[in-house]
Order: sequence, then structure tokens, then C-alpha cells
Amino acid sequence: MKLIRIRTDGNRTIASGHMRRCMSIAGELKRLGATVEFVVKDGESAALLAQLAGADGASYSCRCLNSEEEEIAQMVRLAEETPTALFLMDSYAFDADYYARLHYMLGKTSPETKTACIDDLAAFDPAVDLLIHYGPAPDSSLYSAPVKLLGPAYAPLRPQFALRPLPLRPTARRLLVSTGGTDPFMILRDILLELYNDQVSRSISDLHCEAVLGAMYAPEYKEELLRITRDNPLVTLHENVSDMAVLMQGCDLAVSAGGTTLYELCAAGVPTVTYTMADNQCPFAKELHKAGAVWYELDLRNEEQAAKKLLTRVSEFVHDQALRRRMSNSARILVDGKGAVRIAEALLECIA
Repeated sequence: MKLIRIRTDGNRTIASGHMRRCMSIAGELKRLGATVEFVVKDGESAALLAQLAGADGASYSCRCLNSEEEEIAQMVRLAEETPTALFLMDSYAFDADYYARLHYMLGKTSPETKTACIDDLAAFDPAVDLLIHYGPAPDSSLYSAPVKLLGPAYAPLRPQFALRPLPLRPTARRLLVSTGGTDPFMILRDILLELYNDQVSRSISDLHCEAVLGAMYAPEYKEELLRITRDNPLVTLHENVSDMAVLMQGCDLAVSAGGTTLYELCAAGVPTVTYTMADNQCPFAKELHKAGAVWYELDLRNEEQAAKKLLTRVSEFVHDQALRRRMSNSARILVDGKGAVRIAEALLECIA
């Protein structure tokens, strides 16, 4: 079996999106017969991988790099010690120079080793054999990789999202709120406080809220959320969800950060009001909004009263079944939940 190594990280700063999408690809690679090993920079990333994999009922081999040694030298040595068919790279820490040096060094010592990367920012042309950019409107002319996997059809989601969405109710009853792996602006807390105060519209205050706690939430923040919601029967807090697709499809609306979760909601057909809190989330959110698949409302970094504005938009969707249906249909046209399968097949073809 051919060995594919996946170089990525996840922590409280960069959240879990990179790790999650790489796990989706890894699962499909293993299903197709490849051997997969994760390569991470620290113990926090290794712990996150184990936590997320455990919630999915899976496990992955993982190797931590030595923080005191230059990374590219370690990557090259890994390929020398154990023949590696391909390195899949996914991190914003890697720049054009990193990819060029890795490509050059592998060419000298392990010329049979291919390289691939997931690129979100379209800021430079990585020196790789295969490139993945699953934004709604990628510019193919930017990239010179021999193999390019471009567009939302390659959004790498878990197999559970390759399902048909449930029918939409005339009036929305359940709202899903997700911030991704982290919540640096504490927007989930603000939404819960705003959702059930005495001044909000009744159409909002009657909603049952399914709130998803991120894998990298600090323990004290979880405790605060528990205190806020302890006596509210309309709120359910979810942690380490094993089947996110089922939870999503039980909801009529969602408020979500940009990133991987947004693509999951599209595949599940859930009409979504989205916000951003990092530069890499903005292009995806804006393009999905332009396509009619989600409603992009605001960037948390530039807004006061963000929770109130998000919920005001949600209130407009509660009774508008036609609008929610249009968003759901547009989202499903863009994202069908089979992207990880397509990527895994392309990676294996690249090293055949």
C-alpha cells in the first residue's frame, strides 16, 4: 500500500478546519486502500486529531515534528526513511518559498514523492503536483500545477454529508448555531443572550436553538455557556457530535462562521446566515452569498451588536419558506458532499 502523509495543524489559534477537512480526505484514502499518516507540528495538534477522530469512531497514525529542527529537512528525511508516495499540505503557514524548497529538496533525495496542497487564499502559485481550491469562483490561471481540482465540487466533507436534504417546514422552528472549532469573539454567548431576551421578536424567541460547542473552546467558556442555558429548555448544547449531518438536517435555519462548517451546511441544504472572523473566510462567504447559497451578513471584526444583526436577518427567514427553499436548492447545486471522494481518487491517480 502506498503511503500518503498529510501535513496540517489545528489549535486554539487556527481552529479545527484544516484538520477536519484533511481527516475527510484521509478517510476516503484509507477506504480506497492507501496508508495515511498525519504530520503535525505540536502536541496540541496531535491531541485535536485524536479528539476529532475519536468522535468519528476513527483513528489515524500521527507524527509530531521536532520544533527545534528546520521543518523541510524533517519532511525530506521522513520521505527518505519511509518511502512516501505523496505529501498533502494544508496550512496558511506555508508560503511560496516553502513549497519551492520542499519541491526542490524532494526532487534531489526522493524524486518519486509527489506533493499536493489545499489552497484557500489564492495569494501565490504553490510548486506542487496537484492543487485543490474549492472556492466558488477559483481563477485557474493563477496556478501552474499539472493537476488542478477547482470549485465547490471538491469541498472535502465527511461521507455523512452526501445525503439528500429533508423537506423545509413552512415556518422555521429550529436554529443551529455554530462557530467552528473556536469562538474568539464569543459570538455564541452573545447570540444566546440576545435570542431569548425580552425585547426580541417572538418569531425568534420561539426558536429552539441547537448550539454546537467547538472542539477548541476553553473549559471556562463552556462553563459560562452552560450557566446561560441551564434553565432554558429551548437551548441544547452539543459537543463532540458524531453525526453532524443529522443534527444539521433537523434544523430549519443556521447561523454559522465561514469555513468548512459553511460547506457542510450547504451540502445538508440548510439555509444559513453566515459571518466571518478571519481573512481566509471572507472570499468563500462572499462568493457563496453571490451564488445565492448562503446569506453573508457581516465580519465580526468590524461590527458592533453583531448578534443582534445576525438574528434580525434570521427573523426575516423564519416565515419565508420560498426564500429558504431557494437558498437550499442553490447550496445543494454547488456542494453535493462528495468532494473528499473526488480528491482521494485524484490523489491516488496522481501517484499511480
